[in-house]
Amino acid sequence: MTRFITGLAVAAAAATLSSTAMAQAYLGAAGGRGTIPVDCAGLTSCDKKGDATRFLLGYRFAPGIAVEFGVSDFGTAKQAFGSATADITVAAFTLGVAGDAPFGRWAGLTSRVGLARLKTEVTSFGLHQSDTNTAPYVGVGLYVAPWQNIRIELGLDMSRAELNGDKGDVRAVLLGVRALF
Repeated sequence: MTRFITGLAVAAAAATLSSTAMAQAYLGAAGGRGTIPVDCAGLTSCDKKGDATRFLLGYRFAPGIAVEFGVSDFGTAKQAFGSATADITVAAFTLGVAGDAPFGRWAGLTSRVGLARLKTEVTSFGLHQSDTNTAPYVGVGLYVAPWQNIRIELGLDMSRAELNGDKGDVRAVLLGVRALF
């Protein structure tokens, strides 16, 4: 087993070193609308959607393949029953792999998969409650590259948040820019 792991590590290192000419770091920022799954039954008002953001730091080590670290905010859901209100927010740190599939020189498809460390927070009646969980996350997007090192991307990111054992799918539709260095 040790020989297999050592061989795998050597192969990965060789692939990385052979692709240093293609290696490229990038930064990305995006904003849009997020959706948080809350129960709206019997409430005076309920808004499941909020402003979402994502910031990425990536390193492309082979053509079309990159490692990414990200910070995402899926937005804030707001609930009210009479004068009682509750705000539910979900934010995440992500670590994963991204892949690009160009349709040509100027456009393509981006997909990402990895793990997210999500933090769900509820503020109601001045009280604050939070819960954290680790879950898979996935994302897909279309990009256009009007300039050689700048990409504009429209995408969808998804994961699963948890609060006190209750789980729900969070998602964000984002429009952003990625700058390659």
